[in-house]
Amino acid sequence: MEYDFSAMPCYGMKTKWAAAAISGYYDQFMKPCGITGRQFNFLCLLNRNGGCSARELADITRVDKSTLARNLKLLMSKDLVVDLKAPNERNSKLSLTPTGKNTLAAALIQWKAAQESLKQRFGEQELALVDKVLAEIGSLSMVKN
Repeated sequence: MEYDFSAMPCYGMKTKWAAAAISGYYDQFMKPCGITGRQFNFLCLLNRNGGCSARELADITRVDKSTLARNLKLLMSKDLVVDLKAPNERNSKLSLTPTGKNTLAAALIQWKAAQESLKQRFGEQELALVDKVLAEIGSLSMVKN
């Protein structure tokens, strides 16, 4: 059943649909690398930060604990991420494995292709506007009632 996306008056629902669409779009580009778009973001952040705890990663990405745990379990089972915490330490110390670094390098090529594809489809000015609007929407989580 087709639904006219533009006819939906609720910005919350439109945002969820748009988020699902763009996630799926990036997932298709990441598929050859064996990861999802979200997992690509996790790998990027772990690489950029030289590793971090699961709690820090959850805070940075605004992902709930169960979603993060599920993704980390998959990334660890694929030998992309390892937890280097010492046996007596409480917090995790997540880091990329050599395989994770190689996967990230390949995925970065795919990510650039996805970015370029979006630029070709929508144009740089439109994407700049989308970026500005998304930043404003992202700031809503900081608003206290």
